This record gives sequence, structure tokens and C-alpha cells, in this order.
Amino acid sequence: MPLSSKLSRGQFRSVVNGVLKRGGVQILRIPEIPETPPNGAQTQGRESVLEMMMGLLMRHRGVLGIVQIGSNDGVINDPLYRFVMGHRYQTRILLCEPQLQLQTHLRRNYQDHPASMVANVAVGPVGTLSLYSVDPRCWPDCKAPYAADWPQYRAPSGIASESRQHVHNWLSAHYVGPLSLEEAIVVEEVPSLPLSSVLTNTGFALPVDVLQVDTEGLDDVVWYQSSSASLPPSLINFES
Repeated sequence: MPLSSKLSRGQFRSVVNGVLKRGGVQILRIPEIPETPPNGAQTQGRESVLEMMMGLLMRHRGVLGIVQIGSNDGVINDPLYRFVMGHRYQTRILLCEPQLQLQTHLRRNYQDHPASMVANVAVGPVGTLSLYSVDPRCWPDCKAPYAADWPQYRAPSGIASESRQHVHNWLSAHYVGPLSLEEAIVVEEVPSLPLSSVLTNTGFALPVDVLQVDTEGLDDVVWYQSSSASLPPSLINFES
């Protein structure tokens, strides 16, 4: 059972902060950039705080090794894509995505990056992970307001999780189709490996300078499976 299920959110954060602090790592919240700045200027094309931090790190490293866990299609609502493709000869990236139906999108979106790798795997303990998601038959009937301009697959595939309840809650808010919510949920057994094993299997070379995590409730598992002394990323970004 993940540690986060035994502790409150505040307790879990305190534990993680304490462990990382002893290892010389500090967690900082990246502030949100408002859609409309006070002066009314447009934000399109504006560099995010994460991009600025990666840019600073690149000045010291030269070439950044980046691992993204939970890549989806690698583009839509993605914090890395613009920076990585804009610096394609100064970045190496490993994209880990357990959903098989997203592999074609992910590989196509990164086909012009000369040092990208895609791994169809979940990062976690050795074994298999029960991954709950929205049945692709139901994608056309998912109407999330925030995803009005996105392809049909993006919003429902973006909430795949090891928690059936997480998917159920999302469907109850955004699904308008004829099937029951239980019928609209499918489960897939996907291979799970620690990050060190994924790096070995793919041949992705160390160091890992940037770790991006978006795993819909499995962030604590990913943290623990990525915490080897040989894999200390300089920069970690995850959903809070």
C-alpha cells in the first residue's frame, strides 16, 4: 500500500521534505503564472518558471537528461514539450507512459527529436499495476469544459489511475453517454518497474537532471522508486 494512503497530505509532505532535506534537496512550489498579467499583456509564448529553471540548469550541464513519468501524448497541457523541442540538440528525454493506446500519439509527437525514447511501462515496484481508465468507446461522450479544444482522447486518457474511484469521480462530472459509470471504466494490467530498471532496459544514460512526474495519485510510489542514490535529479516537477 502506498505510504500516502496511510498519512494525511500534510504528514506525507513533511515526511518527504524531511527525507529530501537530509539528502541536500529542497522542495519549492512553482507559482502559477496568471492567464492575464496585471498589465494586460498576453501570456502566449511566455516562458514558464519550470522552463526558466531548466534553462539555468542547461547552462551548467550543457545537455540535459530528462525523464517524464506519465507522458500521455507528450504535447497537450505538457510542461516539457515546448522547452524540449526548442532545445532538441541539448536535451535527451525518456518518456514513460503505461497506456498502450497513447504510444502512437507520443511517438509521433516526438519523432523529430533526435534523442527521445518512449517506454510503455509504469514506474513502481517490480510486477504489474492495475490501471483504471475510461473505455475508449466512451471518449466521444466525455465533455470536460477545460478540454473543449483538445482531441477526444486527451482528457479521458489524462485521468487514468490506480484508483478506480478517481476515474469514477471524473466520469460522474464529465461523462454524458448511455453506459453506466461502472461500464465506462476499464482496467488494464500494465508492467511496472523501478526507474533504475527502466533506464537500464532502454539504455537511457545517466545522469537524470530533470524528473517530471504526473501519475494521478501514484506520485509517492514514483518518488520512492526513483530515489536511488545513483539517480538524484537536480530538478523534480510534480503535481501538488
